[in-house]
Amino acid sequence: MGLSSATKAGIHNLSHQDACSLLELIQESLACHDLDAFRGLLARLKTLMAYDVTTCLVCKKGMDGQIRSLDIVNENYPSEWIELYVTRNYEQIDPVLQENFANFRIQYWADTYRKMPPPKGFLSLAQDFGLDRGYTHGVRSFTGEEGSLFSFAGRAVEQSGRTETILDVSIPHLHQALCRAVKYDRSRTAGTLSLREKEVLRWMTQGKSTWDISRILRISERTVHFHGQNIKLKLNASSRSHAVAIALEAGIIESA
Repeated sequence: MGLSSATKAGIHNLSHQDACSLLELIQESLACHDLDAFRGLLARLKTLMAYDVTTCLVCKKGMDGQIRSLDIVNENYPSEWIELYVTRNYEQIDPVLQENFANFRIQYWADTYRKMPPPKGFLSLAQDFGLDRGYTHGVRSFTGEEGSLFSFAGRAVEQSGRTETILDVSIPHLHQALCRAVKYDRSRTAGTLSLREKEVLRWMTQGKSTWDISRILRISERTVHFHGQNIKLKLNASSRSHAVAIALEAGIIESA
């Protein structure tokens, strides 16, 4: 299977049962090419380490530093938290996210918060959602343009060398599996649109503006824009009108 020396050393520090399970996870990750299979990998990982919820993403940036594509695979993070995170621009104040894409190393959130304290309001709200304790790890792709983030959160998360060894060994393989899965998913015309994204898309089909849709659905214009960006990414569309054309042709939505 060609494991690196670091991977072999990490596995050596685990129990025999943990090591066997981790090797099976790595083996399965090599055959993962779609999101259903990737979610199966996350389910297997959950048998190895304790956490309540997880989310992950792949971000690709251009030469100008601007995001060219963003694929979020949310397993079971609260959708309300993700919407608040986006609409309130928490990516600008979240030290865990900033540290991940700067250094791509394992973080136990409490350690990162001690070094770079976020605003109290951010932590208080995260605590309300049960997201005040967790681990994050990510990997930068070989070209340097693409990077991933994996977060595991919940009251069940405890800081331990065992958990960090599991993350250190598994995340590089999960990163490769996730990159393959989102590229495969992106290549499928229909994509996987949420109910809210389909709502936004239906109103887009009727020629409604971002402001119109925000008033109709009673959400902020920024949230509508966020859903619009996700729709374009999932449908591999270059523009709003292109997304509408793809959706109509694929039968994702019907013309008014």
